[in-house]
Amino acid sequence: MNCDVEEFGDWNRYEIQMRKSYAMNCAEHLSKTDNIAFLVKSILNNNLRFVTEPKDKADIRKRRWPLYRPWALFMANAEKINLTMEPSFKSIEDNIEWLTRQVATTLDTVITAEETAISEGLLSESSSFLDMILAHSKFGDEHRERIKRYITELERKKALSLCGTQR
Repeated sequence: MNCDVEEFGDWNRYEIQMRKSYAMNCAEHLSKTDNIAFLVKSILNNNLRFVTEPKDKADIRKRRWPLYRPWALFMANAEKINLTMEPSFKSIEDNIEWLTRQVATTLDTVITAEETAISEGLLSESSSFLDMILAHSKFGDEHRERIKRYITELERKKALSLCGTQR
């Protein structure tokens, strides 16, 4: 279509911003269709609803309110496309990465303060801020399973490296 933008008159521009896995999943869906309008409407239909309050105002649960009619007409024939991914298992490596990014400086500060206080005789030698922090851990089956997966993977890598050195 070759025409000047002035021929369109006033118009609104809308944007959808996606990051990380949402953007990757959207790109995957885009690769399977050339109907971008349908894809965008289907994503919106999954994530956004405009409703009208019932006339009797008896139902306070908005999820049961009827769709706003213009929105329902706009969404007619749109599917619901969910861009979320199933969460992957957290690994020990993920934990280390998170600790490095989010906790390292604070933990270093606390331990350095404790060491300084002990060296200046302000805290007893038996003081352990780290033990005090870990006492609040909610260590459970999920964490034991994560450790088990980590150890199993290390054992597998060790076995593979031994196979490679015996040749």
